[in-house]
Amino acid sequence: MAALTATAAKYVDPLNGSDANDGSPGAPWKTLQNIHQLVDTVYVTNSAVCQFGPLSRTPYDVTIQSWGTAMPTIVFSNTDAAARGPFRIEDANAWRLVLRNLRLLCPLAFTDDRLIYLRNIGRTVDVEHCIFDNAGTNSNGETITLRTRGVFLRFYHNLVLGSPSHPLVIAAVDTSATASTIDFRYNRLYHCRTGLSLSHVCEALVANNTAFASDYLIRVYAGDVTTTNLNNIVDNVTGGGRWFYGNTAATRPFCNYNFSGDTAGNTYVNPAHGGNDQVDLTDAQLAFLNTNDPLNALFLKIDNSSVAASAGAAAAYPSLSLASYAGWAAPIPEPVSAALAGPGLLALLCHKSHRTIRNT
Repeated sequence: MAALTATAAKYVDPLNGSDANDGSPGAPWKTLQNIHQLVDTVYVTNSAVCQFGPLSRTPYDVTIQSWGTAMPTIVFSNTDAAARGPFRIEDANAWRLVLRNLRLLCPLAFTDDRLIYLRNIGRTVDVEHCIFDNAGTNSNGETITLRTRGVFLRFYHNLVLGSPSHPLVIAAVDTSATASTIDFRYNRLYHCRTGLSLSHVCEALVANNTAFASDYLIRVYAGDVTTTNLNNIVDNVTGGGRWFYGNTAATRPFCNYNFSGDTAGNTYVNPAHGGNDQVDLTDAQLAFLNTNDPLNALFLKIDNSSVAASAGAAAAYPSLSLASYAGWAAPIPEPVSAALAGPGLLALLCHKSHRTIRNT
């Protein structure tokens, strides 16, 4: 890696750029096709929808983030499943991909079987404050594939909408010895097939996530997978799934301080309980402020009347630096804070009075 010396940052402007440019602020690229074998930070403007480009790319050590505070949209139209996804972190020089403050859209035209392909020991993917919009995709594949052991995935503060029929994250079966590490926190999953599906040696922390109208938060298939599930809020399970699923008694995910609006039978299969999980919670006990509009600032957020507003996991597991509440974000005071006052306050209060409505 010492030989891979980063140059000045690169810039992408879908309206005024050209992939024949050098990627400087005055001569930005048009798409992300030039990130192949790149070691740099790439800024994407929000002035127009950015096309990823038709070819799979292998960034060596690249951070892709918004050019400014607004969130740009990157559209993936790749259709070559054999290419292993638009982002491939697998060859001898490819080490890290970082994504920040991006909306990643997989439209109907996207038929590749994955979005990010992570392979070989030491490789890292770090994703934060992104929206994964998979609701319209034609793909039957997972979004992120951990193809071999010994890789690291950090997935924080993301919103996932409508994963296809396969999981958001899959750790595929592998026979090597080194464990992978997954740190999965403060995310929201909505109408998703599965959050994490783990079949090889992993150490996974799944904490402070909210999953609604989906069928699994985590599925564990291998006995050598260690998963710890803390401070999660789950509700309205669909498709006959179970939120915390162990394939056999030997694949028991550890669960503590999780809060479920569904029955125990619809929440757990073969768990190892820490003794502080709660199931069969009513809508009033969960106290969601919004369960209908993913772009609303209060979407899947709770108020401080919720039983999950003070979870206790932070005190029980001080070394993990957990929040004192469950779910993805700190509870809103009840009644609604005066800071929210304005033209939309009446609509918000009306919505709160009908928050028992569920999506199916």
